[in-house]
Formats: sequence, structure tokens, C-alpha cells
Amino acid sequence: MPKSRNQKKDEVQKLVETLRSMKTGVFTGFSGLTVPQATALRKKLAAEGVGYSVVKKTLLRRALTDAKLDPSMVNGLEGGIGFAASATDEVLPAKLLDASKKDYPAITLLGGIVGGVAYSAQQVQALAKLPTRLDLLATLLRTLARPAQGMVQVLSGPTRGLAQVLHAYSQKQST
Repeated sequence: MPKSRNQKKDEVQKLVETLRSMKTGVFTGFSGLTVPQATALRKKLAAEGVGYSVVKKTLLRRALTDAKLDPSMVNGLEGGIGFAASATDEVLPAKLLDASKKDYPAITLLGGIVGGVAYSAQQVQALAKLPTRLDLLATLLRTLARPAQGMVQVLSGPTRGLAQVLHAYSQKQST
């Protein structure tokens, strides 16, 4: 059943809110994806904080215009469009969708928007290869903790040595 004008306006408004609040959005092709597969993909993305929806190109163009983004980025896209967006991580949608291509070969990365700038399919593919924000923070934390761990080892060395000498001495006295 076709959507009413009010339903379309509501959908455009939701898309505008998503476009304004997101850090990254990725356009996907999903031709050949079954409904159960699409539902499983949507749940998998939602568990990671990434929203995924199927949008009509005309409504997406209107939403891009209303969000003060370039609507021409939709012009080259073929077929139905899936749109995954994250408000918390710049890399996560691309990374999750790229990893999902193994389970769902029908998924194709068509392009995206990062920080208001249109990205091609190749650029989104390259973005998917980058580490996530969480991975980068973990690496930074490990890097910052290493010198402190080394210092603890160095400072505890003499104390540990003294404890071993005293223990050996007490063992010698008891025999």
C-alpha cells in the first residue's frame, strides 16, 4: 500500500534528524537480500548502536536538502538504498557492513557521508579498514600505561630482591 503524504513527511523528518545527528552514514545496495536476512542485519547493527533502514531515493534527496547536505550524492546510486548511520563512531557503520558482506553477499557498499562530506564506495571501503574509535582508545591507553608498568617493575625490583634474600635467610635458619 502506498504511503500517504504525511507518512512521507514523517519519514523525511526522521531522516533529517538522523542526518544532522550522525557522524557517519553509509549507503548500501541490498538487492537479493531476503527479509529474514535484512532483519538479522538490522538487529546486528542495532546491537552496536548503528541504525539501519531502507529509504527511497526521492525521500533521501529531500532529507539531504533539508539537512543542508548535497542531494546529488544520491544520483549515481542504483536500485534500493539501505542507509546505516552512527552518531557515536565515524568508522563503525562501514566496518560492520563490510564485515557483514561475508554473511550477506547481497550487501554492497555504495558510498557514504562522513562529517557532511560525500564519500565514494572506494572511500567507504577504505574507511572500513580503519580501526574503530574504541580500538584507538584502547591502543592509546596501552601506550600510556607501558611506561608506568615499566617504572613499577624497576622500582619493585630491589624490594623483591630484598624479600627473596630474607626468605632464603629464614629458610637457612630453620634448617
